[in-house]
Amino acid sequence: MTGCVRALLSRAALQALIVVTVASSAAFAAADSSPQQYAARAATPSVLQETLDAAREKSGAPGAQATIFLNGQLIWAGTSGVAGLDGSEPVTASTLFSLASVTKTYTAVLTLRLVEDGQLGLDDRVGRWLGRRVRSGVGATTVRQLLGMTSGLPDYTEAPQLARAFEDPNHRWSERELLRAIGPPRRAGRYLYSNSNYILLGAIDARAGGERVGALLARMILEPLQISDTFLDRAKLEAARFEIGRA
Repeated sequence: MTGCVRALLSRAALQALIVVTVASSAAFAAADSSPQQYAARAATPSVLQETLDAAREKSGAPGAQATIFLNGQLIWAGTSGVAGLDGSEPVTASTLFSLASVTKTYTAVLTLRLVEDGQLGLDDRVGRWLGRRVRSGVGATTVRQLLGMTSGLPDYTEAPQLARAFEDPNHRWSERELLRAIGPPRRAGRYLYSNSNYILLGAIDARAGGERVGALLARMILEPLQISDTFLDRAKLEAARFEIGRA
C-alpha cells in the first residue's frame, strides 16, 4: 500500500476510543443502580474487565485494549480477546491496531501544520499539486473542501474498476490507481463523507512537505508529542505486533 492510504497503527489512540466504549457500556449497565452503588462497582477492576469483554464481543472484534486515565494518572488498563483470527495469540498491552478512518484526524492535523508553516494553502486547488494525476473536474476542488468533506467527490471505494482489487487482500495499491478512481464532484459545497477527500490530502501533503506522508507525520506531529506507538509506515518489527482482524 502507498503512504496515503495505509491506515495508521496506534496503541494509545485505540485505547482512547475503547475507553469511550467501556465508559458508555458501564453507564448503561448502571442505569438501575444508585450513584453510590455504581461508584463502588465502577471502581472494581473486575467490573471494568467484564465491561470491556462485553463491548468487544458485541462489536464482533477479535481483540481490544482499554486504558483509563484520571488527571494524568493511570487508573486501569485491560485487554480482551486475541490478536489474530486463528486465536493463537492473546491481545497484550503492546499489541498494535489499525486506526482505519481515525487516520483522517492525523492527516487533517498534518495538513493544517503544513498550512501553518506556509507550505500549503487552504484555498489551494487539487490541480495545483496533483495536475493531470487526477481526473477532469477533480482539480478544481480546494484543500479546505477536502478537509471539511464538502468537495462533493464520490467515494473511490465505489469505483467499479477497483472492485476486483478490493476482493484481493494482498493487492498492492498504487497512488496512481487510487487517484484515477476518484470521479468529479457531484454536489460540491454540501457535506458528503467520502474517503476520496483524504486520499487526495495524503497525496497533496507529500508534495507540499517534500517527504512521504509517514515521514512528515512522524517529524511534524508524532515525535514532538513523544507519541511512540503511532505510525503510518509499517516495518517488519511493528507488523509482528499488529492485531489481525477487525479493530
